[in-house]
Amino acid sequence: MDFLKVSFYGKVGFGTVTSWEWDFDGDGITDSTGQNPTHIFPVADTYSVKLTTTFDTGSTESRTLNVIMKEPELEANFIASVTSGDVPLEVEFTDLTLASHDCRWDFSDKTPKTSVKNPVHVFTEPGTYWVVLTATGINGNTDDYSKEIIVNHPSPVALFTAEPESGKPPLSVQFTDRSEISEGQINECYWTFGDGASSEERNPVHEYSEPGNYTVSLKVKSGFSRINTYTVKDLISVTSGFSASFSADKTTGEAPFIVKFTSTRPSDAEMKSYFWDFEDGTSGGAHPVHTFRTPGIYNVTLTVTNSYGESYTVIKTGYITVEKSDAVSAADTQVTEEPGPDEASGNEMKISCQSHKEDKKKIFGIPGTEVFRSETTRIHEFYGEWVTLIRELLGFKKLF
Repeated sequence: MDFLKVSFYGKVGFGTVTSWEWDFDGDGITDSTGQNPTHIFPVADTYSVKLTTTFDTGSTESRTLNVIMKEPELEANFIASVTSGDVPLEVEFTDLTLASHDCRWDFSDKTPKTSVKNPVHVFTEPGTYWVVLTATGINGNTDDYSKEIIVNHPSPVALFTAEPESGKPPLSVQFTDRSEISEGQINECYWTFGDGASSEERNPVHEYSEPGNYTVSLKVKSGFSRINTYTVKDLISVTSGFSASFSADKTTGEAPFIVKFTSTRPSDAEMKSYFWDFEDGTSGGAHPVHTFRTPGIYNVTLTVTNSYGESYTVIKTGYITVEKSDAVSAADTQVTEEPGPDEASGNEMKISCQSHKEDKKKIFGIPGTEVFRSETTRIHEFYGEWVTLIRELLGFKKLF
């Protein structure tokens, strides 16, 4: 017991102590070798406590002290693990009475009294109970201590379902109360739907008119005024369900390639913004015109945002093909020399340059008088570049 526990502190006037020996009950046997030990005496009595110290010089010194342990005044006391809760309520009681005593517990619920020191008791009926501990000392004296324990009727367990949980506005949702209670009945329901509306119906139908995510809560109350609340965050999802697409008046052509794009959307959707990404530039507006100036294959992306702040993105991969222009490939072109007199004779040498593609075939005698196109080679300066090409092919140092 705590009142029989004593802490001791060893101390000397001078010198260095090498050992401390404590004898707490006068039987000549060392009970502790610590400088500051704690000892619990078995019963209230008078004890002769002896401390023997040994110094570094080899000398020893002993002191004896009488310790009188008395019974404290009998004062009953206890604590409870809980003091209120729903039925069935389990409570653990802990006796805190200091003096030597016997216990007698009365739980005030018509159950038998008990003399267990630290009992565990289950209250099976709602009500307010005064638990009384009667402590009886060794001299027959007694003391009582009581504590209030409140046992409530069981709380309801709120629960509900919703059908459907998502859709377009206006979205009509059927809410169904699935709450339970083990005793009594649920008398009141209070719903909040997350859009500012509420209802006290048992199984309400609620209509959501605006897109958004809505948190729904149900609070139920039993006939014994016990309340419980169930909340589901973002249970209802209302979306406009809008989509968008687009088309181009043409998808393949030579640079510079001018394309008109046309967006499409549901007739009932109100658009707030359009954003086009052509990979070589961006644009706004529902039907932009864009010029692709560099040959290549382009992805086109359209992102539209409606008046509710919802966005929808559509991507068309490899949608636009831009080809090179004003060019002919060396593989599709042959250069031939037509026989003729040499310079001394004063006759001209004619150069014949023709494409292997039948619809592109050209024959000319004076460079720069014809323009022909190819899918693989682009001519920026026709005269200069082709003259250089022909000179290199024929090996002429000076052709013109």
